[in-house]
Amino acid sequence: MPKTSTWIDPRIVDEMMERSRMVAASQRNVRYHLRLYADHLESRGVPFEDAGADDVLLFYDEMRASYSSSTASQALNTVKRLHRWVSEGEVEKAGKDVAVPSRAPGKGMRKALSPAEARLVMAACETDRDAALIGVLMEGALKPCEARAANVADVAFLEDCAVVLVNASDSRPESVLRLPKPPADKLKRYLDARKPRSSDEPLFASESTRSFGARLSDRSIREIVQRVFSRAGIPGTAGGYDMRKTALLLAREAGADDEDLVRFARLRSMATVRDADGQYRYASDGPQERLSRALAGFEPEERSCLMTASAVRDLLEGFGDEDPVIMSIDKLGRLAVEGV
Repeated sequence: MPKTSTWIDPRIVDEMMERSRMVAASQRNVRYHLRLYADHLESRGVPFEDAGADDVLLFYDEMRASYSSSTASQALNTVKRLHRWVSEGEVEKAGKDVAVPSRAPGKGMRKALSPAEARLVMAACETDRDAALIGVLMEGALKPCEARAANVADVAFLEDCAVVLVNASDSRPESVLRLPKPPADKLKRYLDARKPRSSDEPLFASESTRSFGARLSDRSIREIVQRVFSRAGIPGTAGGYDMRKTALLLAREAGADDEDLVRFARLRSMATVRDADGQYRYASDGPQERLSRALAGFEPEERSCLMTASAVRDLLEGFGDEDPVIMSIDKLGRLAVEGV
């Protein structure tokens, strides 16, 4: 059970949990998010009873900087639920009703890295372990929690790939993942250099002096990924990118069809494939293709505008900076420019 913080009266949380109908796993998540919220308030010296919308939003921003958009959103909803609970008089120690706007639809969707960005990330890995870890996540579609839980015995290397036994979880049955050759080679190189003494050792182990050889925690994996992303110059935080979608994108680029992708990433539906395909097309198309798609629904007379040549200097030659020009888009999506 997650550690309880006394900054928020534990009786409030306990009674809210008793009245809820959540399963045990969901209750653990709620308690974990509330502990993070309590730690956040305590670090800023803000009593829970005095916390307002600004404090909740600061906590949300802190979560987004360290966790995925999905986890940050779940934590925000948990905190809002707690404030609603105490404001409705369900417990003696009432706090404030904090009205925080919910995340706008689609704003928390994580995107895939483009193939060029993925290559930058791989090049930024400084150790065999980091390269193997990023490889199985970004090229092999292994989840971070699965990488953390795996042991050396769960991996078998074949001639052109590796297979990983993924243990059952609360939401998924036991499965076998096929790692393509690039991440399989990185993983084999890491294990050959590390020379684990037992097959029961964790697949990915700490290299720090204090915890050398211990299993990497979820937090350590996030920190490693963020560190590599920062070195690669990827904008934003690593939590804003979906490694599994990136794996699908790279597999599609290598020639995988829909059936291959569903089998490769152990998908339950084609929605993730279609999402990755859309991002792949966007990342692969040039500006002209994107413009053609955006203007496809407009009539020709609606696709023209009057502007100065200085605004489009990179695209035009032969016009002065203040010469008016008409730029129109033909039915094929090509730009046509003429002077006035």
